[in-house]
Amino acid sequence: MTTAAPDRTHALIVGVERYAIGKTWDLNGPARDAARFAGWLRQRGVPAENLHVYVSPLPENSPPPELPPGVAVLPATRDAVTAALTTVLPAVHGDLLWLYWAGHGVLTREESRRLFYADASATDKRNLDLTSLLTVLRSDTYAGLPAQVVVVDACQNHADRMPTAGTLPTDTFAYGRPSPSRDQFVLYAASPGQVAINRAGAGVLTDALLTELDTEPATVWPPGMVAVTTRLTGRFVELRDAGKAGQVPTSFTYRTWSGGESTLAAAPGGGRTGPRPARVATIRALVGALLAIPDAADPMSRATLVRRLRVGIAGTIRFAATDRGHLVNIVSRCAEWPGGVAELMDNLKLLVDPEDPAVVRADEAAARLATEIGEDYP
Repeated sequence: MTTAAPDRTHALIVGVERYAIGKTWDLNGPARDAARFAGWLRQRGVPAENLHVYVSPLPENSPPPELPPGVAVLPATRDAVTAALTTVLPAVHGDLLWLYWAGHGVLTREESRRLFYADASATDKRNLDLTSLLTVLRSDTYAGLPAQVVVVDACQNHADRMPTAGTLPTDTFAYGRPSPSRDQFVLYAASPGQVAINRAGAGVLTDALLTELDTEPATVWPPGMVAVTTRLTGRFVELRDAGKAGQVPTSFTYRTWSGGESTLAAAPGGGRTGPRPARVATIRALVGALLAIPDAADPMSRATLVRRLRVGIAGTIRFAATDRGHLVNIVSRCAEWPGGVAELMDNLKLLVDPEDPAVVRADEAAARLATEIGEDYP
């Protein structure tokens, strides 16, 4: 990694909490996390005019109080962010680019990572093609920013599970000539198929990352990102050993300066000690009952349900290509955690009418499953 100077460092920072698609996509935390990240860069000597900040906060977080003075902010819309990426930043001559994004994201069947703009709507899910952007960042289009650190605190659940996934638009960036010597480090909050977790209005990865970055010597720029990720791994292990795994992400992935991806902090085993295994027929009965509930059968509503579960459960549910298969994985994983079945149903009943006959039947099936594995069921 080449050396850089803070006053020759630039950043694109995006935090999206509100989307045009509606309240079902609301997130509490990304705009504030983006503001906190901008504040950390200012503390390290990056000039305010070098920070390109785009946030679309929830009303209660507007404007984010953590936003440092003197930093200009625009909404996190497609046109605004794309203008910075295609016109402003390619003209910059400096040492280092930071790219930070917090909000909703998905992974397509072609393994393309997408991040949604604030003006993504039901009929036009506007998104940034992160895979395409990372490629162009490594080309001579960004010759003036030879080193880059990319932090993505967003989900990577599969786009196939979204309604109208086939109409997900694609905006790719015009590539320049490859620059093999380009230094690029990328840190993802979630592995493919997983959700990124927010707790107490903050992204779990962002919280842990800022804590570790604060320990880096101010005289070293940029921070030693490989060392930072190694310490993050140790932090996750300590939290799991202390029984606090529910407060940390289960895994994250990074691409090193020299290329190649690695997965750190693999999902904790969690679960119960010596569980009474559930019979396949009992799991099948609950899955069948859940499929009769529209909010459990719908991929987007189900994603909301999964995000409400504790991190140890939510972050370790494996993706499946069908609604039934995904629900089998959800129910099976919940049955492996103490109180997981009751937690699943409690959160479902917050999202649907608990008096609905289909919900009552699912509740009865869940009670039978809990009894079978030796748990009380409220």
